[in-house]
Amino acid sequence: MELSNPNLRNNSCIEGKADLIGIARAIHDDSKWAERAAESLKND
Repeated sequence: MELSNPNLRNNSCIEGKADLIGIARAIHDDSKWAERAAESLKND
């Protein structure tokens, strides 16, 4: 799915897939996001 297409993002939100978009965007912007998220959860 092309994340830069606002219509597809909107449809994904309607279909309940918005969490996947949020994660994909975070990983796209920061390749170490998953590592930091896992480490953060260990510290909680």
